[in-house]
Amino acid sequence: REDIKSVIDSLVYDDEVEEYADPTASNWGSNGNSFDEKKWKLTNRISPYDFFTETPCGVCPVSDSCAANAEISPLTCKYMDDWLWI
Repeated sequence: REDIKSVIDSLVYDDEVEEYADPTASNWGSNGNSFDEKKWKLTNRISPYDFFTETPCGVCPVSDSCAANAEISPLTCKYMDDWLWI
């Protein structure tokens, strides 16, 4: 029980989960300090990774000219090859 509380406390401190009031609980509106009465949910924290800009296309200066059958294409893109480790 203390191990679980310790893990949850760590997740709260790391802003991965947050404690919230459960309006369906029978004691809603009371102090609710008991561990058994607490509820947690994942935070809506923004990911530190912006997956669009992490791809080569997201930061490519010529992406507007890129097309499947054009001179600049995903098939001939060196940056795409490096990103995919080809």
